[in-house]
Amino acid sequence: MSCVASRWHIDAGLLCIASAPLLADTPAFDRPGIAFSPTTLPAHSFVWEQGLPDFQRDRSDGATQSAYGAGDLSLAVKVDVTPGDDKFNMAILGVVSFPTARRDMGLGSEQYSLGATARWSLGAQQSVALYANGDLLEGHATWTVSRA
Repeated sequence: MSCVASRWHIDAGLLCIASAPLLADTPAFDRPGIAFSPTTLPAHSFVWEQGLPDFQRDRSDGATQSAYGAGDLSLAVKVDVTPGDDKFNMAILGVVSFPTARRDMGLGSEQYSLGATARWSLGAQQSVALYANGDLLEGHATWTVSRA
């Protein structure tokens, strides 16, 4: 049995900043599945990030299946809980995902996520970071802990 599968996924981010001049430093954007940055936006600003529709095509044993559509809707809030020390940064991220996509393109149920990341500066060019995240989907919890 041979299986060749491919998946194209296009993501686009749209940055909208309200009541703020252009930022001198670009904020570190968070990517799904990757430990998030402890950096947050300046006060009185927000980010709108929107993914483009997904296209998926799988070929197996001579049969081809294709799927096209938008994923689930997710709302997230990230809070900087840094105690004011320049050598230490910490943030907490809460996310709720709603099942707005078709079953083959989304989770099929609400998912709740809570994560924390911390970064310690060791010098001008070095730092160490830790990341922990918990997800709750249909009553099942999963945990991720890593160094970044």
